[in-house]
Amino acid sequence: MPEGRAEPTVPAPHVPRKSSRFSVYIRVKPLGAGGGGGEREREGQTHRLTYDSEGVCIKESRARASNPEHVEGEEGVSEGPPWRKGKAAKAAKGAKGGKALHTFTYARKVVPPSSDQADAYTLMGVPDMIDAVLDGYNVNIMANGQTGSGKTHSIFGPPTVDWTSPACAPDYGLLPRAAMAICQRLNEMQATTGDTYVLTGAMLETVWSQLGVKDLFAPEEEAFINAQHEVVGAVQVPLRTPSAILSFVSRVEDRATRATGMNDTSSRSHCVVQLRIWRHLKASGKVRHSTFNFLDLAGAERLSEAHQAYANALDRPPKERQALMEGMLNNYTLNILQQVVEQIHDNMRRGVKDVGSGVRFRQVSLTRILNGSLDPKNAAMTAMIVPVSQAPHNWKPTRDALVFGESMAKLRMKPKRQRTVPYGAFMKDIKRRHAESAAALRRIDCAPISRAGKGHDNKTYKYRKIRLAESKTLRQLVDMMEECL
Repeated sequence: MPEGRAEPTVPAPHVPRKSSRFSVYIRVKPLGAGGGGGEREREGQTHRLTYDSEGVCIKESRARASNPEHVEGEEGVSEGPPWRKGKAAKAAKGAKGGKALHTFTYARKVVPPSSDQADAYTLMGVPDMIDAVLDGYNVNIMANGQTGSGKTHSIFGPPTVDWTSPACAPDYGLLPRAAMAICQRLNEMQATTGDTYVLTGAMLETVWSQLGVKDLFAPEEEAFINAQHEVVGAVQVPLRTPSAILSFVSRVEDRATRATGMNDTSSRSHCVVQLRIWRHLKASGKVRHSTFNFLDLAGAERLSEAHQAYANALDRPPKERQALMEGMLNNYTLNILQQVVEQIHDNMRRGVKDVGSGVRFRQVSLTRILNGSLDPKNAAMTAMIVPVSQAPHNWKPTRDALVFGESMAKLRMKPKRQRTVPYGAFMKDIKRRHAESAAALRRIDCAPISRAGKGHDNKTYKYRKIRLAESKTLRQLVDMMEECL
């Protein structure tokens, strides 16, 4: 790879194939770029991350020193010879006395540290994903990796970005760039073809202390995931102008964060942003609906470093115990997500007809939200970003993140295009579902009180809250459709 900024190259077209692999992109964080203790150099570290345009390798420093083809590129990173193809990941012996090295060549594109936000937007194929979502396909972009490796930076932008200043536009991440591009495309279509549209955004986070998911636009009210794996009860923010989009994205500043030993602004929850699009096609009189999900997953943590010695957790102040619990549960939910991916891949490998059978989607809120995307019955186009740190002492969590990315790259699913529905039938269905939710609420409220006189049990109480959230969401949707479509 030549020195200096990498030339953006547009990946293959988004046209879904009969057996499509999930796209995985590796983004290498510049060494010393900040983010807390995770990027601070330490003595006695022997491992080094190297990369080129085809893959990423973690190897021992002694192996680097004995490599005659070693080339010192920017920031002291070895460019090395091209990777051998045909192997997604393999271990090979290093120099005499060195440990095994780990090589990963499954990524569709390796985004080097020299790439800025605009380069990353192009290299990761986001323009093609926008074409797909406007064509009726559901699309997901997930960012997963070690805490402090650059996930939030890639999805939203740096913590210091000023959403009201045009001078900060070059720092915008994938989400604001994609949302503004979608809005612009929809306005152009409305001007040329007469197609009307509704574009809304919802910003949620999964918090360990709540049963449901937290709506960042209504923190005092809970949102829920219903039986159809839809998020209900969340505020749907209309997005029709760039200023409305930037105001919407700026709400990420209210997300739960905390300084730890590995990251000064560590995210303490998984953040899910849903962009939902309804287009009323004037030529056919039908409605097309699709969703673009952005998932900024909480970073995996080594608790011994993020929270120092954690053996005496019960003796700590409440805030420190809470931070420790957040890190443990974030690690747990990421582990469940990895298990779900491995179960799907195992069913595919064994030739199971119903690939989603036996997969434990319902264990945590994160996998329930992703059920509609990872289940082959209604698969979405999915891309994963794996940001990696070059700091030598981070080689183990970097390796773990790359291994999980390899599991995602093995999945093969044919994206399903959402069918169009006549406008009259579409509105009739929404009003029918709203009436059903209202009727269910009346039945619950009219039900007899328990003999103990304590009101409804916990199960009925939660069911009522979900039905109430459904009714609220459907009423809001009906109003927007009647006003804009």
